[in-house]
Amino acid sequence: MDKSRIEVRWLSFDADAQLDPCFLAALDDEERVQATKFRFAEDRATYIAAHALKRASLSSVYPLAANDWRFERSAHGKPFILQSHAASSLSFNLAHTRGFVAVALAHDMMIGIDVERIQIGKLDQELADRLFASIESEATRSLPPPAQIEALYKFWTLKEAFIKAIGLGLSLPLDAFAFTLEHLTISFDETVNEDATQWLFYSTRPSLDICMALAAKCQEPKAVSVNIQQVTIHDLERLLEDASN
Repeated sequence: MDKSRIEVRWLSFDADAQLDPCFLAALDDEERVQATKFRFAEDRATYIAAHALKRASLSSVYPLAANDWRFERSAHGKPFILQSHAASSLSFNLAHTRGFVAVALAHDMMIGIDVERIQIGKLDQELADRLFASIESEATRSLPPPAQIEALYKFWTLKEAFIKAIGLGLSLPLDAFAFTLEHLTISFDETVNEDATQWLFYSTRPSLDICMALAAKCQEPKAVSVNIQQVTIHDLERLLEDASN
């Protein structure tokens, strides 16, 4: 895998459909236990598909069976490849919403990815006024309704992707940093010790009702390319088959 490239793979599928048993088989014991805790079958299927995609994608860039990947978590809960593993320079991040999953992979970068299904009324100006930086809430307030909804979801997913990349979770307030959507730049208040020039951001709509954002910290963001690839259920089945051989 090219060390100056970020690989993003996403899968949209019918969460009501029965998944092939190979999806669950690719997970480890902890993930299988977690899968049983979902109340709704659609959420359970989404979780299984997401972690199968994560494992199959890692195995496609490093020769290890999908089921053999082992992970640790940071103090704030961000998963990463076991430090003693030969592939520990690989970084990844996973995101999912019902019926849609995505994974981002890179070498020696801090990365985060977020996806949200766009729903009228889920994100609104009141939420932006409460949680976003003032420059962001002012930017969305001035927009007509369709454009306002688009901007709200772009801001939200970018913020979530950044928080996931730095691995601080909810300990970092959403108004401690701010995005501008025109050039996808970020700025920080005095509480955040980050260099904005080391960050790359990407925002896209892989489907009409999904907003997806990527955040990555790297030494030379302008030299990094982002490769986004859609996979199907059948593609993932083939990836898992290849990862088991």
